[in-house]
Amino acid sequence: MEEPCRGCKGSGAIIHNPCKSCNGLKVTVERKKLVIDIPKGVREGNVFPIKDMGNWDPHSDSRSTVNMVFFIIQDEFFKIDRGAIHCQIPISIKQSVFGGEVTVPSFHGDISLKIPKKTPNGTVLKIKGKGIRTGVNSNSFGDMYAHVFVDIPDVDDKHSDSIDETNFSYENINTYENIRKNTSEKIKKSSQS
Repeated sequence: MEEPCRGCKGSGAIIHNPCKSCNGLKVTVERKKLVIDIPKGVREGNVFPIKDMGNWDPHSDSRSTVNMVFFIIQDEFFKIDRGAIHCQIPISIKQSVFGGEVTVPSFHGDISLKIPKKTPNGTVLKIKGKGIRTGVNSNSFGDMYAHVFVDIPDVDDKHSDSIDETNFSYENINTYENIRKNTSEKIKKSSQS
C-alpha cells in the first residue's frame, strides 16, 4: 500500500527552517471583510457563490469560492411568507361598523387601505402586488395581507354609556401609529441607500 512521505507530506521537499507565520504550509490565516451587493429579492437560505474569495490552495495556486448564505431578520411589523408579507392592522369600533381608511406602510410606500363597512375582527384584506419580490432580481411582486383586528378601547366609568369615540382610548391603534411611522422611516432610509 502506497502512502505519501510523512516528512514532506507528498510535496517532494522538506522545509528545514519553516516560516514562523505559516509553519511551512505556505498558507496563513487572515480575516477579510467582504463588501458585496445584495441582489433584490433574496430569501432566507439563498446561497450565493463569490468566486476566488475563499481559501488559497498553495498546490493549485488558486482561491476557492465563498458561499454566502442569507438569513432574514424578522421585523416587528412585517412577517414574510415567500413573496407575500403580512401585517396586523388595528381598527376602531367605528371603522369596523362604518368603514373607513387606514394608512399602511409597505415597501412601495405608504398605502391608503379601505376598510369596508361591517368588517369583523380577524378579517384579512389582500393588497395585490404590494408584497416583496417573488424571486432574486424578479420584477414581479407578491401580495400584502393586512390582518385586521378591532381594538377594544379603554373607557372610563363616567363615559361608559356613551358611544362617542372622542372619549375612548385606543391603545393598540396608538401603538400601531408609532410602529407605522417608524417602519415608514426605515423603508425610506433603506431605499435611499
